Amino acid sequence: MNITSGNRKNNYTAVPQEGEEFSILGTQDSQQLEQAYYLFENPEFSSSWLSKITFSWLNPLLQYGARNPLEEKDLWGLHSSDQTVQLSKAFEESWEKEYTRCHRTQDSSQQPIELETLDSQSTEIQQQPFLDESENHVAPIEEEQSTVQSDPSRRGFLRGLRDTFQSPKHPSVAFAVGRAFGWKFLRAAPLKFVYDCLQFVGPVVLNGILVYLKQPSESVWVGLGYCLLLMIGMSLQSLFLQSYFMRCYRVGLHVRNGISAAVFQKSLRLDAEARNSSTVGEMVNLIAVDAQRIGLSLFPYLHLLWSGPFQIVVSMIFLYNVIGISAFAGFALMLALIPLNLVLARIMRRLSQSLMKRKDDRVRAVNEMLLGIRQIKLFAWEESIKNHILELRELEVQSLRKLMIYNAVSGFVWQFTPVAVGAVSFSVMSLDTSVELTPARAFSALTLFNILRFPLNVFPDLISSLIDGIVSSRRIRNFLLQTQVQGRRSDLVEEESEDIIAAMNGGNYYWNRNDKKRKPILQNIQFQVRQGQLIAIVGPVGCGKTSILSALLGEMVDDLPPERKAFVKGKVSYSPQIPWVINQTFRENILFGEAYDEERYYQTLESCALFPDLDMLPAGDKTEIGEKGINLSGGQKARIALARACYRDSDVYMLDDPLSAVDTHVAKQLFDKAIDGPLLKGKTRILVTHHIDFLSRADSILVIHQGQLIDQGTFDDLIARASIGSSLRTSSSPAQLSPQWKGMDGGTDQKVFHGEQVSISLEQGNGYKEGISLSSDKDEQILNKNLSDSDMSLEEENDDDKTTVLDKKQSLEEWSRSEQPVDSKAKLTLDEERFTGRVKFSIYIAYFLAVGGFFFTLTIFSGTCAQGLRIAVDAWLSAWSDSVSNDGPASHSTLYYVSIYIGLALGNAVFILLRQLIWILGGLMASQGMHQRMLNTVIRAPMRFFDATPVGRILNRFAKDQEALDRSLPQSMSSVFNSLFTMIGGILVTIFVTPLIVLVLVPLAWIYRLISNFYLQTNRELKRLESITRSPFLAHFGETLNGVTCIRAFDAQSMFRNQNFALLDKNSKPTLYSVACNRWLGIRLDVVGVCLVSVAAILATLAKGHIDSGLAGLSITYALQVTGTLSWFIRMSTDTETQMNSVERILYYGNLESESAYDIPGKDPSPEQWPRQGRVVFENVVMQYRPEMEPALRGISFVIESGEKVGIVGRTGAGKSSLTLALFRMVELTSGRIQVDDIDISQIGLRTLRSRISIITQDPILFTGTVRSNLDPFQDFDDLRIWQALSQAHLKHYIQSLPLGLDTIVADGGENFSAGQRQLLCLARCLLRKTKIIVMDEATAACDMQTDELIQNTIRSEFLDCTLIIIAHRLKTVIDADKIIVLHNGKVAQMGSPKALLSDPMSELSLLVDQLGPSAARKLRKAAGIV
Repeated sequence: MNITSGNRKNNYTAVPQEGEEFSILGTQDSQQLEQAYYLFENPEFSSSWLSKITFSWLNPLLQYGARNPLEEKDLWGLHSSDQTVQLSKAFEESWEKEYTRCHRTQDSSQQPIELETLDSQSTEIQQQPFLDESENHVAPIEEEQSTVQSDPSRRGFLRGLRDTFQSPKHPSVAFAVGRAFGWKFLRAAPLKFVYDCLQFVGPVVLNGILVYLKQPSESVWVGLGYCLLLMIGMSLQSLFLQSYFMRCYRVGLHVRNGISAAVFQKSLRLDAEARNSSTVGEMVNLIAVDAQRIGLSLFPYLHLLWSGPFQIVVSMIFLYNVIGISAFAGFALMLALIPLNLVLARIMRRLSQSLMKRKDDRVRAVNEMLLGIRQIKLFAWEESIKNHILELRELEVQSLRKLMIYNAVSGFVWQFTPVAVGAVSFSVMSLDTSVELTPARAFSALTLFNILRFPLNVFPDLISSLIDGIVSSRRIRNFLLQTQVQGRRSDLVEEESEDIIAAMNGGNYYWNRNDKKRKPILQNIQFQVRQGQLIAIVGPVGCGKTSILSALLGEMVDDLPPERKAFVKGKVSYSPQIPWVINQTFRENILFGEAYDEERYYQTLESCALFPDLDMLPAGDKTEIGEKGINLSGGQKARIALARACYRDSDVYMLDDPLSAVDTHVAKQLFDKAIDGPLLKGKTRILVTHHIDFLSRADSILVIHQGQLIDQGTFDDLIARASIGSSLRTSSSPAQLSPQWKGMDGGTDQKVFHGEQVSISLEQGNGYKEGISLSSDKDEQILNKNLSDSDMSLEEENDDDKTTVLDKKQSLEEWSRSEQPVDSKAKLTLDEERFTGRVKFSIYIAYFLAVGGFFFTLTIFSGTCAQGLRIAVDAWLSAWSDSVSNDGPASHSTLYYVSIYIGLALGNAVFILLRQLIWILGGLMASQGMHQRMLNTVIRAPMRFFDATPVGRILNRFAKDQEALDRSLPQSMSSVFNSLFTMIGGILVTIFVTPLIVLVLVPLAWIYRLISNFYLQTNRELKRLESITRSPFLAHFGETLNGVTCIRAFDAQSMFRNQNFALLDKNSKPTLYSVACNRWLGIRLDVVGVCLVSVAAILATLAKGHIDSGLAGLSITYALQVTGTLSWFIRMSTDTETQMNSVERILYYGNLESESAYDIPGKDPSPEQWPRQGRVVFENVVMQYRPEMEPALRGISFVIESGEKVGIVGRTGAGKSSLTLALFRMVELTSGRIQVDDIDISQIGLRTLRSRISIITQDPILFTGTVRSNLDPFQDFDDLRIWQALSQAHLKHYIQSLPLGLDTIVADGGENFSAGQRQLLCLARCLLRKTKIIVMDEATAACDMQTDELIQNTIRSEFLDCTLIIIAHRLKTVIDADKIIVLHNGKVAQMGSPKALLSDPMSELSLLVDQLGPSAARKLRKAAGIV
């Protein structure tokens, strides 16, 4: 295979290439994905047998990597047997059999839930046992978890093995893995068996050589024959060992990918109960840590479970032949140490469980921090959140420290065992006069002890990995057996009419199975939807409107028999209440895997009012949308979600309050052109809305109150009924609305209702998951660097309706052609930083400094002493054996030799233990320091860093890279030190005994360095690629979890599964080829080692008569030791450099650009001094997000006097949210200044500024914890004050109704509160702080008009003496303001009182008001005082 030049650089490049990825990842067909993505397969399988066993097929990749930094596209594709599609199918089928085996005696009604098969050619549904929804099945697992956590010490190591491999009640992940991949794994056993047998060639040949040296009459050819036999045996050992490792690592990779795929697929089916119990952090750890531990950390060494005992038994047999009955004395010592090791294993298993739980908690907290970083900065909560994470980290480190210390003790026991066995054996042997201690016996035994050393040295790591694997397999098993959604029922009941497309048939609905003892969320709701109908669902906040859609989609738990369950027929499109966008292009967000239909696409853009937004985006519909839609406003996200639903040609369209996020005139366009327009004409639509203006056009209206259907019928029917008939007589007559309906009309200006009456509708909602309202349109949250405020004149927008879709299409196409190149403008998310070449020496220095000079120096000292004493032990054995074998009386007694031998061995043991403990403590100190430094810099990074960096990428640093620093790096570096000391000691001993070997060592050292450098350049980049490709995989996983309801509604599981599999395969390629490179290196270094041993043996053979046989045995023994250590040293050095990549990546995040000073001592005013008045002055403020962008604010100047209520209004892109960002210094000013009470805010610390100004944001963010900790994270207020704030926010009665009150647990992301309740909790935060200046950024967007009115009156009364800055698209909320500032294109277009501005019919505010319609315009002018 040749390396060629060109765009792809070589002819073994894998696809997709740049620009192809999105189209391939959008496919629903896994077979198409397979064909498109893996055109260039691994050449390993088409190579000759010689190339395979020597790994020469890797030469082209190594040659290319030695000259160029490798990129992901430079790697071969994966063979079909290595692809996740195949591995997932194998594990899935195996798990199904395992599930059946464990549940074959259960009731047949307990059936696993359905999920589409991995076979892309079949559309049939298959039952997947790891998606079991049985209530009875899950409960025992939770009980078992509780038992394990409460008293895990009762379970011994052997019982843990039995529970894992022989569980009678629950499926075993171990059995499922064995059934799926066991045969591949067992095929490596013959290779290991042959290698183990070949290991004993060395001791046999060494014994022959030493006997030969004692026989003067033997021919030299006998000695040389022994040398040739030694060389052949060692060469074959290498070939068999490397082939064995390649097979085992490949199987380990298969296991990791199969389990990861199962976890991903299960996450697509979790119900609300399971998602609350399985946090995002835990699910990330299952893939990033647990699957890795079972696969790549355990499987490569799992054969040692039989190979280790085999080597020990054979070694003892050979030892018996060499030193007689005394060998059993050593064997007895080994048996005596087994109970100690079992006790240590049991303790380590318990500590490992505790460590994983605490790691989950920390990763979850970090994930929450990243998701809510904007709110954290606005509230100046960085210290509170950081301290919380550091507290969790300290608990994690406590468990980690204990586990590592026990690991060190266990390792010491195993490492000291061969020395202790040798000391005991030789001591007993000295008492047996029938067996003489000759050099041949001594060094043959010593070589056998060294063989014995490997399985005993590896056993601690194997036991540790086995313990971790058992813990991880249980965690994965418990996750795979979590409860899941019932799934949408699409089949029709036979007696139903064919035109009934959806229906609910009564019953009670809950979010959690455990809630069945509580009041249901929905009660006895019955209705039918016929083909082509428009159904409207209305009701107050918290009544259960969204829950009805969730019930139809199968997201809720019911108590109905199968034939009466709610159903929806055919394809479904869904626009969720909280818009969800994916990190792809604008167009891909709308297409969502559907084929591109140009006409329908542009019609959708027109109907959903998206053409003006495309004009603003830097690359039109090719612009990349950031993670969580970071470069879009709230309204843009809502319209994209609606467009996604409308573009798909579905049978039923479920639209969850899409109109609450937009202005009235935009809502009218969306309803007229999209919802009830030609785009969805004749389709069935179910619309949740607070807008009653459009109810007259609905075919049927469902009136919901407290989870019950209280009325149903047409608009005219509802008017005619006595119950609420008068309340709906006309939407333009608010005086006629009943109390529960008042305020739903945007034009209503009624007075506030009695507080108690309102509290019923707000606070007596049905529990936890009744999120009603969508976060509304924050119409210019231009937070991203790639989105600037566009100039769109009023005339252009007013004339927009006259422009045809064809004209806009042509305009967009012309713009796209003219804007070249597009790639740089379209791309939002920055590529992950990529280091190339050798890890810089400064990174090592930084790590060693973090370890501490004392610990590092003491580690080197103790390691040197340990190796020196180890050499002294063997040298003393040489002298002892020579003194016994020489003719004449012994110069010293046997006791003398034995006592010194044991003393040296004990000294060696003490220094080994000391080195282990010192390095562990130093490594933990470094890990802890670097974690804290990274956390400090990340939480203080500017917002533009988070806007351009996916959460998964940052989380990868805190999860996988931190795991490397915690455990992998100290262990790898400890192995490097141990191997280095052993290698240096062996070479020095060999040179001392046979000085001529120096002539061979010099060229061998040159070859060794040449091979190592050739290998390291490629493998280093492969390891970096492995880290880099892991981040997109984790980011995609997190993104999928956030939108799982939408994915299920669209039946898009296949598309996201294929995307996930493709990203996982991308990560697998560098992993697989790195393993193969290690095998390539191992064979070539073994050749160097064979040469060294062969030369040492030949020199000793030729020096017959001139060298003591004891010294000759010492030389050959240490040469053999160097050979085994040489390859291990390089591998551990490579692993260490790989782990140092994690240090490199963490240090990079530890040096991120930071925001301005958090505190400025001497300049920060005290809370009593500032702000006292709340006067805000903008002086010629210019702000831009990046130097190369147009300013978002262009010379804004105005004054807000103390206590004024000021409304900020303007069109999309006018600069309203940019104004807020400037005030909070989320983005620093380019020029100009902002003063608050005559103090320039740029001259004080960010904490002082942000903690003295309150903001109620559009997006309500809650953090895991309690209601109390969410309201008062610093514990500054007593309960009385907190309850007062909740009362003012109209949430007191609801919180009091909860069993734990203020200590009620807040679930991940606040999912156990509705959107409206979350918004009110955020209001309570602000009421609790009650600062002098308050900013409301669309603060009531998630509430209906009635709730909005209540909140506005609360704000007017409670913040009477405060300065209020209100950003709102509901003009009604600011029409009574003291002043209104109209922004246009980043400038102040007009400013004045509402009355003055509305008196001018040509003013910007008048034009905005007139667009709401004559009726609403009259009411607003009347409210402003214009008669």
